[in-house]
Amino acid sequence: NTIVIVAGDHGENLGDNGASGKGMPWHAAVSTPLFIMGPGIRHGRVHEGPVSTLDLGGTWLDYAGVSSMAPGMTTSSLRSILAQDMSLPRRPHVSSGYLEWRTVIKEMPTSPEDPTLTSYKLICAKSPKGMKGAPKSATPFPAGEPWHIMLFDVTRDPDDLLPIEQLRPDVIAELLPLLPEGWCR
Repeated sequence: NTIVIVAGDHGENLGDNGASGKGMPWHAAVSTPLFIMGPGIRHGRVHEGPVSTLDLGGTWLDYAGVSSMAPGMTTSSLRSILAQDMSLPRRPHVSSGYLEWRTVIKEMPTSPEDPTLTSYKLICAKSPKGMKGAPKSATPFPAGEPWHIMLFDVTRDPDDLLPIEQLRPDVIAELLPLLPEGWCR
């Protein structure tokens, strides 16, 4: 009756795109390993959609039988993903941020014509510092602008190498309101 969770704190950017260290919005810094195993958890299942280690607390409480979270808690349970029971509630998107950037990742249909789910990542940088370690394909920070927006399909492009913000303004419009107040709007 034991559930085992192995999680990482953050990535490290060990030379990816010429950068090192944490605190950047790129895959090598924000993606971390997360392994969960135990009774009631589908064996051998890999979930490709976004999740947050912030939700480990909510997951522990859910498996412990706590039916409601304390006021102000923003954690969600990962149980629906672990049990592969999508009728259970789950977090609609994941967000993160550091000094000069904020990001939101959401599982959405690939396009209006293709209902296959993919995960889009919107990055909002408020200065060129927020672009540190950007892949060479990223659009440079526009001179004289207060913000820079980048969009990636992290299912098809897990290393954030192919920015698609010019191709998917509809996705940007859906993700922008999910950023914290005062970021890119």
